[in-house]
Amino acid sequence: MKNGTILFVSVFALAFALAGCSEEKRYSSIYTTEPADEVQEQSYDAPPEAAEVDLVEKLAQERREYVEALKTLRSYYENTGNFRKSKWAARELDMIGDTPQYKFIVTGEISSKNAKNLVSVPEADELFKKANDLYNKTRFTILIGDTPGFRKALNMFNELIEKFPNSDKVDDAAYRAGQIYSFFKDYKLAALYYKRAVQWNPDIEEYPVRFKLASILDKKLGKRSEALRYYELAIKKETDYPANIETAEMRIKEIQKTRSSEQMKEKMKN
Repeated sequence: MKNGTILFVSVFALAFALAGCSEEKRYSSIYTTEPADEVQEQSYDAPPEAAEVDLVEKLAQERREYVEALKTLRSYYENTGNFRKSKWAARELDMIGDTPQYKFIVTGEISSKNAKNLVSVPEADELFKKANDLYNKTRFTILIGDTPGFRKALNMFNELIEKFPNSDKVDDAAYRAGQIYSFFKDYKLAALYYKRAVQWNPDIEEYPVRFKLASILDKKLGKRSEALRYYELAIKKETDYPANIETAEMRIKEIQKTRSSEQMKEKMKN
């Protein structure tokens, strides 16, 4: 029974990995579920206020100071022979390392300007390759819970955007970050990064970014009017993804039909 279970998991993982190889040429339905009845509106388009930046920076500094104090305490216990308490301190340090720390102000939230004169930057190219390799590796191992790989890759994609804003890899990094945020079900941030990818490179065609953005706006955030625009852009710009185009055309018709029906009902009420 145990061997049979292991075989089943292995086969399933292999099938998932093989399907992932063609991920860039199709949109997975894994994220397409209907949105909640009530969606709390939140916009990341406006830059954060100075007061928020100060508070977040203070929090980050206090986190660093706490970690350093914990390391000092662990060393003290080790030097005094109190190994039981040194293990407590070590365990807490491990817990801090394994727990995702929210940045509160994300790179895509600040970097809202259009990127211009994008060029190849060797350091950015190398950083993107490392992050992208880790991203792809994590996709093949995600069934066994390798989410830290996604978090590390996300940090590297954000680092690239922060350090090399004129690199021609910023749109690629934004797209990958959007995929990771979507995996973590943070759909507002996923939508933000997909928007940034299109904003920084209006001609981007190698990824189905407009379609994925439209799908999130449509299925997850309930912003169907905005989704229409990106569905239409996907049909025009992302011709290498025929299955997506077919779905986009279908959703456009369905959304327009629903809107017409709602408008008719409003007229009848009046």
